[in-house]
Amino acid sequence: MDDQPTLNAKLAELETLCAQLIQQHQALELEQQRWRQERKQLLDKNLVVKGKLEAMINRLRSLEQA
Repeated sequence: MDDQPTLNAKLAELETLCAQLIQQHQALELEQQRWRQERKQLLDKNLVVKGKLEAMINRLRSLEQA
C-alpha cells in the first residue's frame, strides 16, 4: 500500500490552504488598520465639532446675559 500520492496531495492541499490563510490574514490586518485610521479621524472631527458647539453655546449664553 503506497500512501505517498495521498500524502503528497494532502500536503499540496495544506500548502494551498496555508497560502490562502496568510493572504486573508494580511487583508484583515490591512482592513483593521483602515478602521483604526478612520476611527482616529472621526474622533478628531468629534473633538473639533465639540469645541465649536461649546463655543456657540457660550456665545448664546453671553448674548442671553447681555
